[in-house]
Amino acid sequence: MKNLLQTHGHSGSPHSSFFDQISAVWWNPQFSSSALEAQYWKCCFPQLRDRFRFGLVYICLSCILWIVYLQIFNHASLIHWLISITLFVISFGMLLFTLFSVYYQRFYMPASFLCIFILCTVTLLIFSDQSGSFMSPIGDLATSFQVVLLIYTVVPLPLYLCIFTGLVYSILFEMIAPGSTSYADTLSVKLILHLGINLLGVHLFILTQVRQRKTFLRVGQSLLARKDLEMETQFKDHMIQSVMPKKVANELLKETHVRRSSANQEANLRTKSHFQATRGANESTGTLLAPNVRKFRPFTMNLMTNVSILFADIAGK
Repeated sequence: MKNLLQTHGHSGSPHSSFFDQISAVWWNPQFSSSALEAQYWKCCFPQLRDRFRFGLVYICLSCILWIVYLQIFNHASLIHWLISITLFVISFGMLLFTLFSVYYQRFYMPASFLCIFILCTVTLLIFSDQSGSFMSPIGDLATSFQVVLLIYTVVPLPLYLCIFTGLVYSILFEMIAPGSTSYADTLSVKLILHLGINLLGVHLFILTQVRQRKTFLRVGQSLLARKDLEMETQFKDHMIQSVMPKKVANELLKETHVRRSSANQEANLRTKSHFQATRGANESTGTLLAPNVRKFRPFTMNLMTNVSILFADIAGK
């Protein structure tokens, strides 16, 4: 795991510029190492779950707003109430299911696919209702675009499943939507729009994956560098304690810790001075008072007279 994070080389594939350690499978962007991919999912799964929750909340709010809109303009019928309540209950039930992290982490793929299947089925049934349609063809098309973008952005599915589901949904929409027969001359334009919205979804999906995986690699490499620095510092401290007398080593380590804390304070002061404008005399001079830090370590010597060579060897003097 450590060696994988420290490796900065790229593979020879054309899509290797997305992020380091990318696999050769372009339709499912992931790391080439199974251990690195498992660690990524362990760290980033809460973000995927929260994004799926936001999608479910969006679906619930859409159901409520649509039924309120239909009720205000006297277009609401029994079938509309049943569809809205059913979709709201299912979405809210899935939202409650995501609260159980252990079970959701095991069954997130079936839950995501079930959510998409129900959403696509319900919207296609609404679009196929030619008698009591309450939306114009443009409204139907815009709603289908919203469903396609939901598939690509908030549902945690692999890229190939998102592409397959989005294309099948767009094709079925054009086959059953009532506006497809009356506006046959604009069919090519609508197909181009469907293709463009699917390409936009793929673009958003890849950008999200690249951003998350690059952030994961950078954070992992910074943590490893910090751990290596701490281990090196501990190694130096142990080496000083092993080759020097105890009293001298303690004085030296104490002075080293003071210098480190002073350096950290000086760095913090410089950072604050970079973002905050100083007032008074400091505005004209731009100077910043630094803490009084000694540049050299103190040399400690204890004077002892009438000491034999054997005692000096035993005492470490």
